[in-house]
Amino acid sequence: MAPNPLPPANNGEIKLPVPYWSQRDNMEQPFRTCNTSSCAMVAKFLGANISGDDDYFQYVIKYGDTTDHGAQTQALAEIGIQSTWNTDLDFEDLDKSLESGLPIVIGILHRGPIEAPSGGHMLVVIGRNANGDYIVNDPFGSVLDGYASEDGEGLLYPRDMLVRRWTADGAKTGWGRLFYGNNVAAAPTQVASAPVASTPPMQTLFASGNVPNPAATGQYITAEQLIQIAGGNAPADRLRELTPGLNETLQRFQINTPLRICHFIAQVAHESDCFNAMEEYASGKDYEGRSDLGNVQPGDGVKFKGRGLIQLTGRANYEKFSQAMNLDFVSQPEVVAQAPYAIMVAGWFWDNNQLNPDADNDDIETVTRVINGGYNGLDDRRNYLQRAKSVLGA
Repeated sequence: MAPNPLPPANNGEIKLPVPYWSQRDNMEQPFRTCNTSSCAMVAKFLGANISGDDDYFQYVIKYGDTTDHGAQTQALAEIGIQSTWNTDLDFEDLDKSLESGLPIVIGILHRGPIEAPSGGHMLVVIGRNANGDYIVNDPFGSVLDGYASEDGEGLLYPRDMLVRRWTADGAKTGWGRLFYGNNVAAAPTQVASAPVASTPPMQTLFASGNVPNPAATGQYITAEQLIQIAGGNAPADRLRELTPGLNETLQRFQINTPLRICHFIAQVAHESDCFNAMEEYASGKDYEGRSDLGNVQPGDGVKFKGRGLIQLTGRANYEKFSQAMNLDFVSQPEVVAQAPYAIMVAGWFWDNNQLNPDADNDDIETVTRVINGGYNGLDDRRNYLQRAKSVLGA
């Protein structure tokens, strides 16, 4: 049975007895599993039949990546825990949840100075003190000393710090998971490990360890939200595969406001034929001998055909993208059509062409002209933009 809700003390102090699990000792992906460890702590508190965060991780990976909030929702539901992922929370929501005896998993900007925070990290709010500061279980340690301290159990995070690191974009902009109902369904004590996806070709190509690390990725959008925006003609499995790289791209290139995200997704959705084309349908023969694209060697046209959600085309552009990412896409250009680089190259193009200000101005015509060279498909791009604004509340 789940614990009975604990009413707040007369002085407003609350501390829920939520177990603490560190992500640092996780058997798999210890530097990426803050979301999993945080959800596991709350699930155990609510009575789920799991032995720890490694046990819970096996449920998560059946539904998607550990950073995918949709996968977490499905994994929690399987073990009898009902929850919702939200992007419009505030301190009132924290207080109401705590006062009803329920902890909250929230996402904070854990990197950089408090004046200019960045990054993305999940932790559990388990209480508050009489001064309105919050007690947390931080699975990676303490943000207060830049995570030099590895013990994150029962830390006191000042409210004014969370104002800057949790609601950085203003009131009602906090990201977090609310829990409701304590009807924990019977679940097996152990679950078989989900099969691990086969290693993609890029792991051989980039064995040097330069593959971008999603550990610092901010969670700007979930797979479910992306699927809603793309609509029924989009390949849902591909969108789930793209979501971690999309979040990394949004953070890396500062496409980090709802309006910027909406414009970016609208453009890549149209350019990729609703995410069905990770490379152009034509063979690329028409690019043969195009010196303006750097195609100076025999076979360059086909080899360096357009790939990515905003298509990278020509040897010269593949070389530039390689330099920007510190990776070699020239020797295996087909990798640009794979996650996460198919979405990363779109962010790189967006950044090189300084499209964030145009998105801030909600200027879809200028954004389209820069990407397309004209206004082809403008109505389709508008439709995606309106859908994105509706889903993301922009």
